[in-house]
Amino acid sequence: MKKSYYVLIVLSLITVIGGGISIYWVTQENERKNKLLEEQRLNEKLVENDFYTQQRKKIDELVKSEAEAEREEAERSRQNGTPDAYQVNFHSDKKEILPIENIGAEDNSLDVLLTNLLTFFNYYDVSVTKEDLLERIHFEKLYEKDGKLVSDLSPTNACILNKDNELISCFAPYLATIYQQMLQDKQIEKYVAFTSMNLHYSIPDFPIIIWIGTDYLDNPEVFEWYSSDGKEKYTAPKNTHTVLVMGYDKENFYIIDPLKEGNTKVERSILEASYNAYGRQKFFMNFGRAGLFK
Repeated sequence: MKKSYYVLIVLSLITVIGGGISIYWVTQENERKNKLLEEQRLNEKLVENDFYTQQRKKIDELVKSEAEAEREEAERSRQNGTPDAYQVNFHSDKKEILPIENIGAEDNSLDVLLTNLLTFFNYYDVSVTKEDLLERIHFEKLYEKDGKLVSDLSPTNACILNKDNELISCFAPYLATIYQQMLQDKQIEKYVAFTSMNLHYSIPDFPIIIWIGTDYLDNPEVFEWYSSDGKEKYTAPKNTHTVLVMGYDKENFYIIDPLKEGNTKVERSILEASYNAYGRQKFFMNFGRAGLFK
């Protein structure tokens, strides 16, 4: 009888302890989940105004809407018995390549960008030098604060350098703003702009400058830093590269890469994948008006 009594007590204690452990584990797990959710909400709040994060969020929606627009255009053309402009422009066998010389650049992302800008503006008869282009850019250097890398200006208001003075970001919207001001100061009635549209919407508006990955990388790692007040987090894709797109045919784009000799042929799907991954940044000459086109 006593033995059964002791066994019952032991089993009861095991049940109580086990229950306590289960409750403790569930409580800890809930706290962990709540902490992760809070961190996620905080992170989403921090990147509300981050250019690259928001660009990447828009890409899937943009791709779907563009595909739908192409289908609608094809259907209208079929019903009206008229040529599909997209098919004629992009899927025909014709080849259109602008006769632009590759002037080459030093092996760093800033000089490559300046070289592409110089070639771009010279093509449109805007007389500038690399020095002219460089002096328009405000560079913001990262520094440490409370154990984090921070900048006083956002990457939409400056080009960002790391602590070693290497370029981290120099986004197209910022460049469109400062170089439109340059054109106005020179009293030149031309307009530069930024857009996130698909590459084939550039036709026939080549040449354009686009942001892609080194070696056409399409899954970049992301560099992160914060505003100096800690209220915003900024991001930029690593291994960013810029090229000048100057033509196309049915299957390829033709680009000028200042780090390579001559003109380079790149499969349409490869270039577009890298272009999408780097936030769909396109810098172009807009013959209507200045502005940013989403």
